[in-house]
Amino acid sequence: MKEMNEHFKLPDGTTGIRHGTLPEIKEPKPVKVSASIAAPLEYLRKRGELIPIKESSVMVNRMAGSLELYTNEHGVDRTGSPYEARVMGAVKENPHLKALGLYDGTGEPKNLEETRRLVSGLRFLFKDRDNSKLLKSLEDFRLKRETELVQKNDKKGSGVASYSTKVMNSDDIVFNFTLVAPVYVGCKPIPIPCELCLSVEEHSVRFWIESPALRCDAETIKDELIDGQIDLIKKEFPELAIFEG
Repeated sequence: MKEMNEHFKLPDGTTGIRHGTLPEIKEPKPVKVSASIAAPLEYLRKRGELIPIKESSVMVNRMAGSLELYTNEHGVDRTGSPYEARVMGAVKENPHLKALGLYDGTGEPKNLEETRRLVSGLRFLFKDRDNSKLLKSLEDFRLKRETELVQKNDKKGSGVASYSTKVMNSDDIVFNFTLVAPVYVGCKPIPIPCELCLSVEEHSVRFWIESPALRCDAETIKDELIDGQIDLIKKEFPELAIFEG
């Protein structure tokens, strides 16, 4: 119980008064959920009997890869304000693939030792979990720095040293390999063709990993996930409004 002296507007425009020693009114808290792409459908399945379906809607944002459910499970408070529930479901990139920059080709170039550690730590993503060939090719990697004396045509024997750096065992390097991983969180693992790329500099070499196939297919897979959820929502909750934004 608490001493009250409260004035508030009611939905019909009149003023409500609570005065004296009265129990506090505990208002329901608004629902805000952010989870995987299946979150709106799971919320509807668990709370469908309590949700006014015809007063609810789902907003589709393909650029963000998300579905957002707007509903009003608890009606309105004493002032007429709705207890809005917002349930966001988003397609989430695989953190391991994202760290490699495979979605957009922005993998950070690394030196030889860093690349060895990276490949060793990703053993669980390799097809058959065998990355020994790639590791061995990195362990056997060799650079050769060549020096060539270039004569000037000045009849004085002057020359300049020209340097070049070459990969000695390029034929033995494993440039193509396959990772097996979910493209997005919650998906089934699929084979992902990858390429080991390198850039030879004057005194060193930098490595990074790319997957042109993943960059090409990622958006298609994202749309398929979104469309799959939309189809299920339409089938199970046909009266729910769905908007593309």
